[in-house]
Amino acid sequence: MGIGLGRDGGMAEYVTVPARNLVPLGDADPIAAAPLSDAALTPYHAIKNSLPNLAGGGKYALVVGLGGLGQIAVQILTALTGATVIATDMKEDAMARAAERGAITVPGGPDQADRIREITGGKGVDAAFDFVGATPTVRLAQASMAVGGRFTVVGIAGGTTEWNFFSTPYESTITNTYWGTIEDLHDVVAMYRAGQIEPDIERFALADALEAYRKLEAGELSGRAVVVPTL
Repeated sequence: MGIGLGRDGGMAEYVTVPARNLVPLGDADPIAAAPLSDAALTPYHAIKNSLPNLAGGGKYALVVGLGGLGQIAVQILTALTGATVIATDMKEDAMARAAERGAITVPGGPDQADRIREITGGKGVDAAFDFVGATPTVRLAQASMAVGGRFTVVGIAGGTTEWNFFSTPYESTITNTYWGTIEDLHDVVAMYRAGQIEPDIERFALADALEAYRKLEAGELSGRAVVVPTL
């Protein structure tokens, strides 16, 4: 079980972990790096599995949902591929941040899939990543896929969709993934130390951890909440 995920200790001042779980940060800020093991590792693993779909020129990647994971996904895609990154979210400030990171943004609305296909010249995206996982976002990504494309629902979500042979792009793949490996985390930290990815964070003292949860539940966080123990 993960520390703080099924096993206590994720917000303690001190915690014992297996030595294999330790990844050197060098002189990088450990507080700013805290979300790497989740908000960066999870999209990295999904994107790594989809890299064959994004190899070569003229490729398109779609990021649905621009919270903490989606913002880092845009950065990872930009760093690791030459694909044109298309990003969509209901929040204008989130799309503005993604645009600053090189993505073409598409606002929410009934014509989202049509606008995404227009950007791709009609063919659809070669790889799509849904960081929301609700039924409408799953269907949006599915409707945006190219022939031979790969669509990944990233993280645990409850959205559902329908499939049939004639309405799905030929030889396309719908899959899911959750979290990543220790080996992936070493890659993620190397990207962070090289300045290729930077999580958006909001810091909270340990005594204010409940306020972090309140803001999370209320949708008031613009990045990842990092609870900082007082040592």
